[in-house]
Amino acid sequence: MAGIKVKSGDAYLVNVDEFCVDTEDEINGLPTITINGKSNWCNYTSPFGSTAFVVSTGAFYILGSNGWTKLGYKYVTSNASNEVNNIETVQEEV
Repeated sequence: MAGIKVKSGDAYLVNVDEFCVDTEDEINGLPTITINGKSNWCNYTSPFGSTAFVVSTGAFYILGSNGWTKLGYKYVTSNASNEVNNIETVQEEV
C-alpha cells in the first residue's frame, strides 16, 4: 500500500494534478504514477492522489497505486417513474 501526506498544517508537501476531461474514454490517456500520459499536454507522470473529473457523466476519479479509480454513486431504480429507491457507493478500478 502506498500513502502520501499531502498537507501538514498550512504547508503543502506535494503537488497533485487535477484533470477535467469530456468523456470517460479520455481517462485512459491520463498519466499514472508510473506511466506518462498519452497526449502532448500531459506527457509526464502524475503524483499519487491526483484527481480527474468527467464532464459528460459527472464521474470523479482519483489516482492511486493501481491507476485511476472511479468514485461515485450508483443510483438503483425499480419503478416506471425512475424514482431513486436506493443509493450505493461504487468504487471501480479503470
